[in-house]
Amino acid sequence: AMMWNALVNGNSLSRIVDNQLKIIPDDVRMIDTDGGIAYQITTTGEILLSPDVYHLRGPSRDGKMGLSVIGASREAIGLGLAEQTYGASFYSAGTHVGGVYENPRKMEKDQIDELRRRINEDRGAGKAHLPRILTGGMTYKPDTIPPQDAQYLESRKFTAREISGMLFNLSPHKIGLEEGSTAFASREQANIEVVGDAIQPWVVRMEQEGNIKLLTPREKSRRLFTHMNLDAILRGDAKTRAEFYKVTIRAGVTKINEARSKENLPADPDGDQLMISRDMIPLSKVDELANSQIDKNTTAPPTANQFEPLIEDAMKAIKIRAKQNRARGRPPDKTIEFARLKLEPIKAAHELAGLLFDIDGLIKEG
Repeated sequence: AMMWNALVNGNSLSRIVDNQLKIIPDDVRMIDTDGGIAYQITTTGEILLSPDVYHLRGPSRDGKMGLSVIGASREAIGLGLAEQTYGASFYSAGTHVGGVYENPRKMEKDQIDELRRRINEDRGAGKAHLPRILTGGMTYKPDTIPPQDAQYLESRKFTAREISGMLFNLSPHKIGLEEGSTAFASREQANIEVVGDAIQPWVVRMEQEGNIKLLTPREKSRRLFTHMNLDAILRGDAKTRAEFYKVTIRAGVTKINEARSKENLPADPDGDQLMISRDMIPLSKVDELANSQIDKNTTAPPTANQFEPLIEDAMKAIKIRAKQNRARGRPPDKTIEFARLKLEPIKAAHELAGLLFDIDGLIKEG
């Protein structure tokens, strides 16, 4: 209900009560007070101060009240309704366009009326393809611009594509408009696009509002923050997940039980310690191993080879996204932002292993 109000009306207001959010009806108006913004429920006259209201707003002109995405996109929606009305009228008449009847002889008024009556009787979808009988040398010339040539169906697809993109940042393939031009390496790549374009902007708004109004001063002092976990949406195929766990566990980034939890597997009694390659020992034993290796003069520095599969998968995804962004006329910054999103976890794993990782260099190469 909260997201529905925000998407359709541009604003979703919830009262913060006892660690709960209770949605406020739509009949609310915003008022300016000496202490800042307040909300007045018009049906009861009750006034709520800003700290007591969780306000999820859409795009806004003044930073206070969000705009209704439907109201802001009236032209595109109006075009779609006009096309729908035209299409209904067009097909109910049997899909035939207008034309001209020509007779080499002069026709009397009663003959014209009889011809018009016969034409009207033959109209409609059920009689669309019945033969017409013309007498007295009369001929029929249809208009030369049928709706097929005017690409009526293509205009319908364009309107659907425009509305989904303008209102919700959804790609055509997500609303069933598969044009054969959108290719993804996997379902994961398709979901990443939806998350980045359509879901992430709303997630950021919700997290920011939560950080401001849902945390106590003590929680803020402890540097707690709100975070929405999108891992379930971005869940990749089995091979990709296995490679990711392998690299991050060996680099000491992820615990074995953390990986098992994401795969809905029971915890292992020895799986709550961070491990590090190359012998997969607990981090608490690293100093002991290092000293023993020094004594044996066989100390081996960590290598970057273990990260290569993950880097290759990330670069493939980045190249696919770059191609899609160019095809849709999006600025290069969109691709760079996506590349950093994919490469930052790999950089963190490198740093934990004491290795250098040049994100900017990889992005330029890709």
